[in-house]
Amino acid sequence: MSDLGLTIGTDVQAFDSELSDVASTTATKGDLLTSDGTDWLDFPVGTDGLVLMASSTASNGISWEKNTGVDSTTINVYTSGTPTWSAPTGIKFAQVIVTGSGGGGGGASSTDGATTEIGAGGGGAGATTIEMLTAATLGASQGVVVGAAGTAGADTGGNGGNGASSTFGATLTTANGGSGGEGLFNSATINSAFGGAGGAAETDGDVNLGGGAGGAGYGDAEEVIGGAGGASYWGGGGQGGVDVTDTSDAGENGVAYGSGGGGATDEDAATGAAGGAGAGGVVVVLSYTATGGDLAEWYETKGGVEPGDVVSISRDFIQYESFGTGLEKTAILEKALPGASVVGVVSTLPFQVVGGDL
Repeated sequence: MSDLGLTIGTDVQAFDSELSDVASTTATKGDLLTSDGTDWLDFPVGTDGLVLMASSTASNGISWEKNTGVDSTTINVYTSGTPTWSAPTGIKFAQVIVTGSGGGGGGASSTDGATTEIGAGGGGAGATTIEMLTAATLGASQGVVVGAAGTAGADTGGNGGNGASSTFGATLTTANGGSGGEGLFNSATINSAFGGAGGAAETDGDVNLGGGAGGAGYGDAEEVIGGAGGASYWGGGGQGGVDVTDTSDAGENGVAYGSGGGGATDEDAATGAAGGAGAGGVVVVLSYTATGGDLAEWYETKGGVEPGDVVSISRDFIQYESFGTGLEKTAILEKALPGASVVGVVSTLPFQVVGGDL
């Protein structure tokens, strides 16, 4: 080369083994030219729905992976018994809402049927615990216990039954039940009874709510009102009985999940009335899952660019008028050539697209 006045390595490219690596790759649609730090490698295109992500464990530093974003929700609602929750495919995390059951309203009864005005107490509502749990914490399945409703106070003046706790998993999330309302059995008297306490709030959830207390009964001459059932996270409880003439009136059952039953009344009646039963608890699991998808940004491209192609910025651009900033320019993308600065891969299945056609 000295006869031509050229110097290898300065005026002429010297042989480099890396050129052999590049030459050995094949021109396959969607493949990428990557390096493991020593050699240049052909990296095959991924399957539909996968995205290119950095990977410290891969030899070339990248890998095709599922998008970790959430694109679907599965909702399970358990209202009784001891079912088992099973994790749906692709779960990332879940929000769990657990509510204990409500207490029953107290019953009311008298013996004289002439001069007795008594109002029994309403049952307290169950507490609610809300918690976000990761897929690793959730595992493949979890046992569920739904607290049974507190029983109604008997028409002989019995106290309402206490509600029960609901749980998700043996140790993950718990919510306490409400207490039953006080019942009354009196003769020739005016009397009122206490409502049941709401379920106590737990401390281990992300949100810990106590249940609403049952209302106290009210008794006065010729007018008696049973205490209303306590309200839960989901809504109100049963109404208490109401008497203004010589009758008895039963309390209503709890309405919303975990709410308390209403207290009964007896106004100069020889036959008593039962309180309302509390409402059963509930466990709701909202599972957030991902099946894969790209977050893509809209760009104009030159002809011949297809989904799966690796693209780079070309020398061309388009101008457009922006309402906020006036005249703007944006690059037009083209198929990436060897040595070009790659900006991305044309998505085959975008989950969400930023921007739009200009």
